Amino acid sequence: MVVDAHTLEIKQNKKVNFSATALTFCGAHIWVGDKDGKIHILDHSLTEVKLIEGKHKKAISVMASNGKVVASGDSYRYTFVFDGVTQEELFNFGDTHTDKLYDLYLTETYLLSVSQNMDFRLTNLDDHKMLKHVKLPHGRKDI
Repeated sequence: MVVDAHTLEIKQNKKVNFSATALTFCGAHIWVGDKDGKIHILDHSLTEVKLIEGKHKKAISVMASNGKVVASGDSYRYTFVFDGVTQEELFNFGDTHTDKLYDLYLTETYLLSVSQNMDFRLTNLDDHKMLKHVKLPHGRKDI
């Protein structure tokens, strides 16, 4: 559904043939993750322009963008980062988190990923290297 931000009027409504689980915007495209681990890239008319398959093996739980790159995380702890223009994969990781990805936050230079068990990872987008990994003790939710 496309809604006017000022009037909240529904501008367009279109049914898709997949179960969407997460979405983000990058440039002129809407990136939508689904329960099968596929990423659907839609244009402003909600028409699919590209389908990315074979990256995630589980449902995509979160997506984020900084306007240049798009990150997707799944319910099995894997993260993929894509170029927002070419839509090609830049890098991925899945070796540090121990639970479902709960949130992703992108700045110009960094990607912060958070898993459901409060496991944090800070990654540099330029060299694709992990800078910091913090695991809070079980049950502790204060940061």
